[in-house]
Amino acid sequence: MPQRGSVSGDVTYELHGIGCRVYISEICIDFDYGPDDRVDGFDLWRLFIYACELPEKYKQYTDREFLENDFNEYLKLGKAKKIPGAMSSLYFIEP
Repeated sequence: MPQRGSVSGDVTYELHGIGCRVYISEICIDFDYGPDDRVDGFDLWRLFIYACELPEKYKQYTDREFLENDFNEYLKLGKAKKIPGAMSSLYFIEP
């Protein structure tokens, strides 16, 4: 598989390290592969970048301090956690 390519129309991808960036029009979705090939992991930086891509929808999260406070509160409530023993800095929501 080439490192960069087109999926269809204006959807392109770029493989990097242990992840991939997918570009849909002007929006970039960046993810790393997690344990067991998961792609649903997230961290503070990725949430901030995503909010900045869609400020009309996530305006409050374009403020890093506001985002960090909400993120930390979410973690305190146990709504997301790292997978024990995994070599990853990503958080996951477990069912």
